[in-house]
Amino acid sequence: KDVLLKRINDRKATVGIIGLGYVGLPLAVEFAKGGFKVIGYDVSERVTRSLMEGRSHIQDVASSDVAKLVKEKLFEATTDESRLKEVDAINLRRRARMVDLAREVCGGSLAGQRVGVLGAAFKPNSDDIRDSPALDVAVSCQKAGAAVRVYDPRAMDNARVDYPTLAYSDSALEACRDADAVLHLTEWQEFRDLGPEEIGKVVKQKTILDGRNALDPAKWRAAGWAFRALSRR
Repeated sequence: KDVLLKRINDRKATVGIIGLGYVGLPLAVEFAKGGFKVIGYDVSERVTRSLMEGRSHIQDVASSDVAKLVKEKLFEATTDESRLKEVDAINLRRRARMVDLAREVCGGSLAGQRVGVLGAAFKPNSDDIRDSPALDVAVSCQKAGAAVRVYDPRAMDNARVDYPTLAYSDSALEACRDADAVLHLTEWQEFRDLGPEEIGKVVKQKTILDGRNALDPAKWRAAGWAFRALSRR
């Protein structure tokens, strides 16, 4: 949160607005006028295309303002939900939501639960853990009383230094051993290739939460897993 506040104070935060209607578009324009980079998401391709061409569909928002902000690259309208991963404020809410989901699937409390965390790096193919959502979620689960074990293909050394209170494993299988819930938090190819049957042999409960929306839910459910993700059920 401190990182986000600093980025907000420095006007370096990327703000996400979901829905570009009578509430969302004026809000997006005000943030952009304030110097923030704004990514506006809407399901309507007609709306987003019109906005990117500098035409407002809301009476209270001038087309000239939209056109200016688009030209200055302070405002972008898109139907691509994956672009929201770039947004600071939404990312922070996604982290809190992942912890809430973990608590929910563990019966309402993480106290005394075992949680296997797959991922520590900020992004795949990197050992960079700065402002890592995965480690933020892992620590939050630990603070809520869970016994957390983390595995990452490349970022383990850095994670151990900066997050010494967490427990670490040398493989995904070991991180998931006896887990009440498995959290997929960095979209490494290694994790996408995991066999749900193999992991299912070592966990206590076949429950997996996909924080990156990168796993195949049909494959995991077919193997008897309870599968949840942030933007789908």
